[in-house]
Amino acid sequence: MPTDEPYVPKAPTTTPSTESTEGPVIIETGPTNREIFDAIERAENALDGTAIAIHTVINSYVVSVIVDDELYEVTLAGTGIFTNLIGEQDPEIEDYLEGQVVTLADAIDAAGISVPGRVDSATITLLDEVPVYIITIEDEEALYEVTVDDLNAEVLEIVEIEE
Repeated sequence: MPTDEPYVPKAPTTTPSTESTEGPVIIETGPTNREIFDAIERAENALDGTAIAIHTVINSYVVSVIVDDELYEVTLAGTGIFTNLIGEQDPEIEDYLEGQVVTLADAIDAAGISVPGRVDSATITLLDEVPVYIITIEDEEALYEVTVDDLNAEVLEIVEIEE
């Protein structure tokens, strides 16, 4: 069910420390490559657009950003930012973005809480004409595809990908 309230990621949990009496220990949740959130923000700010996909490439990120009906690819390598115009964006995705509640970063956070690991890629797509985010996460044991609802950031499905 759509809501006008923005998605708010869950706060890290706390547990009593068994090693010290100085207070709770913060347990980090979400993706292990937390810099992915900075990459999305840098790409969106560089073009004043909306990120719809991200892929890791060695030590860099490639972010797909929509700006005024056009799709750009923004490569972030170190402090460098490189942009390329790809072409026009799918109008159905653009229609969704006008009322967007759950952002790409929100979906990555929700998926990373459900399946801790390194996010390899994330993208918005249409499944049966319903927009969802597909996030690929790798941990030490396997590669997973996590489907996240675009309206409330609920994890709809987690599938282990056979390599």
